[in-house]
Amino acid sequence: MAQIIALDEGRKKVLARRAFRLWERRFGGVFDERTAIRDLPDPVLAALVETGEASHVAIQSVVLAVVTGQEKPNMDALAPNEKIGVIDRALFLLDRIRFECMRRLGWVEEDASGTIPILELIEHFDERFAHQQNQTPALADRHPRYPEFQKTFEADRSSFVRRLIPEAIEAFRARVERGRFF
Repeated sequence: MAQIIALDEGRKKVLARRAFRLWERRFGGVFDERTAIRDLPDPVLAALVETGEASHVAIQSVVLAVVTGQEKPNMDALAPNEKIGVIDRALFLLDRIRFECMRRLGWVEEDASGTIPILELIEHFDERFAHQQNQTPALADRHPRYPEFQKTFEADRSSFVRRLIPEAIEAFRARVERGRFF
C-alpha cells in the first residue's frame, strides 16, 4: 500500500513539473502538486486574470498537460469531447482565479475551491467540481454594493457578482501595479 501511495505522489510531482513548466518560465516562481489558487502570488493572479491570449494560453497549458499527461500537449490532437473538457476546466480555473482576486480585494466571501490544489481541480473536475461551474461566492457584506446585492432575487445573485468581475480585475491590477500585495 505504501508503495502505491509513493507511486501516486511521484506521478503527481512529474505531472506538476510538466503542467507548470510554462508558468515557472513566465512567472519565475515554483509551482508543485500542492499549489492551490490561494497560494498564487498577486502578480501571478493579476497576469492570469487578464483578458487576452497570454493568460488564456497559460491557463489552458496547465489543463492540457494534466488532461493529456503529455510533455507538449496539442489541443488540435484531441477529440471534440476532450476539447470541450479542456475548455470547461480552463473556464472553471479562470473563474476560481477571478474569485480569488475578488476575495483578496475583500469583495466576496471565501471560495472553498481556492484551497484545493490546482492539479486536483483539473484531474477530478468531472466527478467533484463540475457541479460548481456556475456557482459564485457571495458578495462580502463590506462591499459598497452589498445592500443592493441583498435586495437582488436569490437566483440572480450569481449574475450580480459576475457583473463585478471587470471592475474587480481593474482594481486588482491597479493594486498589483502599486505594489500592494496580499
